[in-house]
Amino acid sequence: YVKQDFTYFFDQYLRHTTLPELQVELVEQGSDLVVRHRWRSEVENFRMPIKVYVSHERMQWIYPTNQWQSTVFQDTTDEEFDVDDESFYITVTGF
Repeated sequence: YVKQDFTYFFDQYLRHTTLPELQVELVEQGSDLVVRHRWRSEVENFRMPIKVYVSHERMQWIYPTNQWQSTVFQDTTDEEFDVDDESFYITVTGF
């Protein structure tokens, strides 16, 4: 049994009225797509995985934090990429 502290998650959703904002930047490099992402939130150490679609049939997870990160998806275009913002109570900006 591993104890995990989810205080950051509950602080964001229960103590603040602003939704966490997922900031996304897309850059195509050949046949790959580089996805830069981070959370902008009221809580400093907020982190939450988010489901993204890299094609109509393929789903993946990204693991944003408050710091910019990059994830490379092979054989994906910016037109195929989408964030599953219907399953999460978030705002998405930038792409």
